[in-house]
Amino acid sequence: FSGAQTFTVELSNASGSFASPVAIGTGSSSPLTAAIPGGALTAGGNYKIRVVRYHANGNIFSDDLGISLLTPPAITAGANPSVCIGTATASLSYSNATGNPDQYSIAWGTSAINIGFTNVTNATLPSGSINIPIPATAAANTIYTGQLTVRNSTGGCISSTYNISVEIKERPV
Repeated sequence: FSGAQTFTVELSNASGSFASPVAIGTGSSSPLTAAIPGGALTAGGNYKIRVVRYHANGNIFSDDLGISLLTPPAITAGANPSVCIGTATASLSYSNATGNPDQYSIAWGTSAINIGFTNVTNATLPSGSINIPIPATAAANTIYTGQLTVRNSTGGCISSTYNISVEIKERPV
């Protein structure tokens, strides 16, 4: 394109109308950056984005681009597990999965990593509970903490962080 020009990226309303568009980005060259304001979209809307080119010869509109708003993945985590020392696996239950999560990640805290817990990245999310391997070096009367997220691999959306823990108890005598 020749001559001075400015591009504006606009967001439609939920029905796809540009009667009162919201400007979400501007620039004078490619690539353009646009940011959709937090809370501006609602699930199930038929939003569109368009780029308007302002030039000395008049306005030129690009084609509209439809976008889908995905429901962020989420779960309701169950109670943090407690197991006796020497137990090989703890089970963290969950329910109420929304947003189609199909993967999970766990980032363990330093003390957990130091004794052998292993971070998990985008593993397949099993139905109803996540089995957590317990290192043989885990100490009794200790709580190991980590952060769990779930992910929808198709849309790429990641949940909020869930703080989790595994308590290792003494074996009863």
